[in-house]
Amino acid sequence: MGLAAPKFSLLERNPMSILYLDYCKLGSKYYDKNNRSEVDFAEVDTTLPHGWERVMDLQWCHFVNTVEEIPEQGWKIHVSACPENSAQILSEVMDYCFERGLTFKFIRSPHVLFQRNSKYGERSASGKFITIYPSEQQLDESLVALDKRLGGNVGPYILSDLRYRSGPLYVRYGGFKQMLSSDSQGNVVECIRNPMGELVPDSRTPVFRPPEWVEIPSCLTSSIAARAEA
Repeated sequence: MGLAAPKFSLLERNPMSILYLDYCKLGSKYYDKNNRSEVDFAEVDTTLPHGWERVMDLQWCHFVNTVEEIPEQGWKIHVSACPENSAQILSEVMDYCFERGLTFKFIRSPHVLFQRNSKYGERSASGKFITIYPSEQQLDESLVALDKRLGGNVGPYILSDLRYRSGPLYVRYGGFKQMLSSDSQGNVVECIRNPMGELVPDSRTPVFRPPEWVEIPSCLTSSIAARAEA
C-alpha cells in the first residue's frame, strides 16, 4: 500500500547522470572508486509513527503512510531549500506530514542536495528537496498550512513547477506511484494516465506545463496569474 519504492533509478540509465560525479576525481581523466563518506540528514533515522514505513534508495528517503492509499497521480507539492535552511525546512515539513498522514519523500543527504542544485544537476529536477503527495481534497489546506510555516524561506526556483506565493512551495501535476512504459525509441519512461486510462509520458521538462486535460485547482488561480504577470 502507499508509495512503492522505485526498483531502479531512471537517473542511473542517463549517461549524463550527476551520479557519475561521485567517481570523477578533480584533475583526473578517469573514473575511480568512490571513497567519499556521506552523512545523511539526521531525520532519515526518525522513529516512525505506527502505520508508517521507511523506504530508501540512492537519493531519496521515503516515509510512507501504509494505512491510507495515495492516488496514482495528482498535484504533488515540492519544497525547495538551500544548504543553510534545509534542516529547518525538513523538520517543519515532517511534523506537518506526520500530523496529517501525508506520504512524502526527501533528499537523503546534504551532499545529494548540493549535487542536484549544482550546475550539473538536471534542470527539471533541480531544486526539489521534499515531495509531498496530498489528495485533491488535501491540496489547498496543505499549501496554506505549509506556507504559514515556510513562506518566504529562500530556495532554488523549481523550473518544472508552479510557484505557490513567495515559495519555497511549488506544485506540479504528475505521477504519485511509479508507472512505467516505453516510448517510441524503446526507452523506459515514467507515465501518468490520460482520461481514457492510457499510459502517457509524464513530461518532466524544465517548464511548468500541466497535461491539457487537467483542470487547474481554484487554490492555484492566483499563482497562475502571478506567473503570467512575470
